Amino acid sequence: MPQPFLSIIVPVYNRETFVARCIDSILQQDCNDYEIIAVDDGSSDRSVEVLSRYPAVRLLRHERNMGVLRARLMGLQHAKGDWAIFLDSDDELVPGSLTTIHQRLHELPSKMYGALFCCRMDSGAISPSIWPPAVLDYESYLIYVNDHFGTRRADSSLDFLHCIRISCIGPLESFMQTGLEDLFQLEFYKQSTAQFFPHVARLYHQDADNQIVKSLELDHRTNIALTRGRAVSMERIIERHGPALLKTAPRVYDHYMSNLALLQFLSGRRRKGLAFSIRAIMASPWSLRLWVVPVLGLLGNDLLAFVRNARSRIRGREQKTTP
Repeated sequence: MPQPFLSIIVPVYNRETFVARCIDSILQQDCNDYEIIAVDDGSSDRSVEVLSRYPAVRLLRHERNMGVLRARLMGLQHAKGDWAIFLDSDDELVPGSLTTIHQRLHELPSKMYGALFCCRMDSGAISPSIWPPAVLDYESYLIYVNDHFGTRRADSSLDFLHCIRISCIGPLESFMQTGLEDLFQLEFYKQSTAQFFPHVARLYHQDADNQIVKSLELDHRTNIALTRGRAVSMERIIERHGPALLKTAPRVYDHYMSNLALLQFLSGRRRKGLAFSIRAIMASPWSLRLWVVPVLGLLGNDLLAFVRNARSRIRGREQKTTP
């Protein structure tokens, strides 16, 4: 087989009900210069059986669940194309979008390592709701995210279909191993640039029960290792990007510092939680959220977890219903 131009990487974890919808949307495209790599991330349902029905799908497997970023990395390590497209297993490609993506990527200069395309949400809204600059580098990415952070539709308005030139992955592999997508994105833009195209390419569905945004409602008493792992990854964000975030994206900095303090409290590390809370409050003393986390954390982890999970559910409902 000739080397494909596009490698479509689909991480899969317990998506037997939805993954066929995703794969069918790829196979029905009018462009055939691609390969499909599905990475089963330790599914316990019939996802592998469903994927095995598709001869066009190259199936890789993790023995246990390792997270979407590590699944994408495994796909990238086996990809043969020039460009990778990251498509979630419960989403679809818009009919005809692969031809548009193929054409636009061929137009990019060799030093452009990323490309972003729009999504259509279940509500019918187009994401991003406000377009970013045509070319995003580190500074413009931070400014763009900061300007839209904390708005009513912050969770849904910054979703894209991401494409990345596979030749640039080498230096980023260690950051994909952390499992924290925010860190990977920051590291990518620190060394690379991405072109934004205002074409709708992805149908973003929210009907799966095990979406990442839903898994964030952790039971801190039974997920200590996961909570501490996220805290370590978020500490790396502050360590590597804290000064730039504080200067260029203060809202995002407050968010990371608040969440880092929260994760430390939930994992039983009150002293570290208090230390990060103090650092955050010193940078933004008028932010109510930054004061709430240490107060609730000192009162007890159960109360802190309850408030956090309630806010997550509210954001999830807003993301589904906001037109």
